[in-house]
This record gives sequence, C-alpha cells and structure tokens, in this order.
Amino acid sequence: MRMRQIRTTVILIILIIGMVGLGLWFERHPFLETEPVPTATPEPRPSPTYKAFSPMNTVAVRPTGTPVPPQEEIKPIGKEEAEVITRVYTAEEGNIYTFNYSPDNGELPSVLQALEDLSAPAVFFMKDDDLRQFPQDASLIIQAGHEMGILMEKDSQITAERQLAMIQESEKELRALGYTGEVYVRTAYGEPSTTHRQVAAAGGYKLISFLQDMVPNTVSRLSDASQILSTIFSGNNDVALQRGEIVTFQMGLFQYSNTVLANYIRLLTNKKNIYPVKSLSAMMNNTAMCYTYPLTDDQILPSVLNQIYPGHITADQDPMDVILERYYGTNWVVKEDFLPGFKPMERYYLNTSGYIRNKENHCFLTFDDWGPDETLTKLLKVLEKHRVKATFFIRTNYITYNPNLVRAIAMAGHTIASHTDSHFPLSNNVKDGVVFESLTEKQAKELQEDLILSYEKLQRIVGDIEIDGKPALSRLFRPPTLAVSKIGLTTVFDCGFTYSVSGSFSTEDYRAKSAEALCDAILEKVWSGCVLVMHMSQNSIYTADAVDMFLTKLEQQGSPLKFVSLLEDLS
Repeated sequence: MRMRQIRTTVILIILIIGMVGLGLWFERHPFLETEPVPTATPEPRPSPTYKAFSPMNTVAVRPTGTPVPPQEEIKPIGKEEAEVITRVYTAEEGNIYTFNYSPDNGELPSVLQALEDLSAPAVFFMKDDDLRQFPQDASLIIQAGHEMGILMEKDSQITAERQLAMIQESEKELRALGYTGEVYVRTAYGEPSTTHRQVAAAGGYKLISFLQDMVPNTVSRLSDASQILSTIFSGNNDVALQRGEIVTFQMGLFQYSNTVLANYIRLLTNKKNIYPVKSLSAMMNNTAMCYTYPLTDDQILPSVLNQIYPGHITADQDPMDVILERYYGTNWVVKEDFLPGFKPMERYYLNTSGYIRNKENHCFLTFDDWGPDETLTKLLKVLEKHRVKATFFIRTNYITYNPNLVRAIAMAGHTIASHTDSHFPLSNNVKDGVVFESLTEKQAKELQEDLILSYEKLQRIVGDIEIDGKPALSRLFRPPTLAVSKIGLTTVFDCGFTYSVSGSFSTEDYRAKSAEALCDAILEKVWSGCVLVMHMSQNSIYTADAVDMFLTKLEQQGSPLKFVSLLEDLS
C-alpha cells in the first residue's frame, strides 16, 4: 500500500514538472500569435560628405535594392564572346590605372586628389548598387575627368539577360550624371567567365581586366606606402610597369587610414612607372601606335611570313660554302677547341675578325638578349637622341609577356633579329668555356625547332612593319655566347637565316663597374666596320649611359663614323 502511494506521488511530481516546462516553452515560442514580433531595423550607412557638392548629384536615380526595370524586349544572349583586355597592344609610351570603387573608408577624395596631382586619368568601376546609393561619388569621379565602368556580378547570382539589363540601366544612370565617355565592364570577382564575355559582347561593351593587382589582400593591414611598394615589387617582380599595361587598385581595402591608398599611388607612380598614366580610351584609339596581337598571316609582310623553315640549303650546295659567305665571327672564336666540326683549312678561311668592311664608315651597335621596360626604354631614348639605328638580337622566350616592348623597338626604326628562343647554344661547352664539342643530331633538331619558334614569335609582333622599304624583322642571327660549331651554323643557315653575326668587340657591359669605364672601353674599339656587342638585360645597368657618353664624345670630335643597322650592309 505504501509503495503504491509513493509511485502515485512520483507520477504527480513528473506531471507537474512537465506542465510547467510546457508552459515555459509556449511562452518563448508564441507561434499561435497573430501579431508579428517586431525586429530592429539596421541604421542605413551614411554617404561620405564632401566639401563641394555638385548639382549633378541631385539627379534622380533608382533607390537601393530597386530591381532593374523590365526592358521592352530582353533578347537571349548570343554565343559571341568579348575579348578580355588586360593590356592595350601599342608601342605608345603610357599605361592605364583602373579602380574598383568602394565607399568604405572614405578614400575617394584623397585618391582623386592624388590622381589630379599626378595628371593621371583613370577608369573607375562601380557596382550597380553603389552607383544608386552613392551617385555623388560617381559625379565627383566624372567631374574630375575620369572614365567609368560597371562591375558585373557573379554569373551564378544573376541570369545573363538580367546582367546585361542591369549594365544598360547603370549606363543610363551614368549618362544622367553627365558622363559622356565610353562605359566599360569588368567582373567584380575573379576572372571573367564565358557568360561574362557573352554579356559584354551582346551589349557591345569592352571587357576590361588587368595584368597586375596593385592592392592584393596581403597588404590590407599595412599603413606605410613604402612598405606596401616593397611588398608588391619584390624578387623577380622588381621591375617597372610595362607600356600599355592595365593595373588595378581595389578601394576600401586598407583598414587604418583613408589616405594610405592615395600615398601609395603617388609613390608607385614616381618610383615604378617610367611612363605617363593615360586614359584607356586615348591609348586604345591611337591607331597609329596600336596593333593586333598576334598578327594574322594576312597582316604580315609576304617577304617576312614563315620564312624560317628547314631546307634552304639544297642538295647541290656545300654547307661550308654557305658558312664561309655568311658567317661573321669574332676574334676569340678561332681555335679548334672553339670551332668543333671544322677542318683546319675550313677554320683558316672563316671570317673571325668580326668586322663588316664597308666604304661608308659604317659602324654597328647591336644589343642581345631581352630586358624590362626601364632598361630598354632608356636605351631607345639614347638612340633617338643621337639619331642612330641599331640591331636588336632578341632572345624570345619571354617576349610574349611584353610584346609591346618589341613593337616599340621596331617602331623606333631599329632592326629586329633572332638570338634563339631559349638561348640555345650552337656548340656544347664541355670544359669551363675553353673546350667545346659539336651538337649531336638530336640537339641540332632541337635547335632547328627553337629557331623556328623564335622567328614565329617575332613575326607575330613586328612582321608587318617596314623601315625605309625594308622589313623591320630581319633574318639576321646571333649565336648565344658567340660559340658555334659546324653543325650548329649549318642548321641556322638551312633554316633560312641570311647571316650569322658575332661581332668585333664584346663589351661585357653586364659586368661593367661604371658608365665611364664602359664608355672608355668602347671608344678604344670603335673603327669603321666594327660590330659592338652589348646587352639590353636588366643587369646591364650602365649600358644606356655609356652609349650616350661615347656617342656624345664622337659627335664633339666630329667623327665621320655613322652608326647604322646591320641591314645597311647585309641586305
């Protein structure tokens, strides 16, 4: 009896606890109530304030969050894709700054002031929502003379048709703010997709990307412009901006100051940009300097197109006869150990002086390898100053990353020639540069492929240019390191190169201690017919100054020597 009472008491206690708990649950989850629970509304983000506010800013625009108005007819997006533009293909000196706008941090006034101080026009890309919420910022950008673009959404977030409608509506809003220039498009995040390219093509918009992001996330916590610059331009990237290059700056990324970006832009422009900053439209519309890259077959001169291929030495020709006629060697490549494959009498008759005899007192400046904009542009300015022409033997394995620089050399009236693609030697160095052996048959085949590739790259950049009625792209050749072998030279001439030119004096300018010392060394070797071997590489830091010095001295002395292209005497 007592046990039954205890059980009953326990059950009652459990029931009471359950009822209390259920009541509390209903109190906290009033799902039967008809009135909604009020929630806090976030405060809207205030617009930045400015000292000057243009009446343009009062133009009516769509409120934030308003959907794009329906078009009269939304046509399906076609399959045509717009080109993604990361650089302007041009020989013009200049490059382009672009900005992905953000209202965060209030950076815009200081950025606009920095650009004005630098006389640097730019392109500002805005999101559709930002354009509606901050029309006063767009107006300030427009009034400052900059170009405008629209940032496209991820194609996973919007259909292609609605994306195009949004861009077109944003363009109308820019026009309402007084903008009259071209409207560009760019993706807000990541690389442009196929859909982005199709949308741009359907709307007739240029799709702009960039070669370098000047404000990656890795520098967002930095506040010193010098530290930012040294972080971005470090190691192998420590070179000046390229001509025609498009770079971008992400706004709103620096966390600690609204003037960091402006200070960085000033420092970057003064320290790492040897060219003027120009507007995108101005550079793209300079048709005299722009070109198609790669050039198509029908754009390349017939006398240039695909002229390097095996089979130029016919079965009835003795390769040695061709070598004796067309090889201009150098005075240190004379002994058996340096000329593998040649018989003693063949070596005896080789031209090893390096001079190209002529009656006009012609001398020849030649430059080997490849280099950055800073080195080559400085050299081109020196040659232009003294009104002399040179021959550039280009190592081509890196030129596709900077074709504009090759184009600039040719457009300046200089001769372009091959130095192989990969600096492929014509003989094998088997003992510290004092003993060489012939190439194997396999290596000769690889050299052949390298030579064809080198010429192919060059013809796609400068194959349409003529200088005084002659193609800028020659079939002249210079052996890497100047070392040769009989099979190596035979391969060169069989591919169709007209002359192999080593040189009378190798300046070793990449080892020079000063411009003055290099100048003096060159002056000792300057005679009629001399072929001076110099370099355009980044470590040839004194070459341009030394060339300027010795040409100035010759002019002051009234020297009769004339510096011309090798094609003047080896046509």
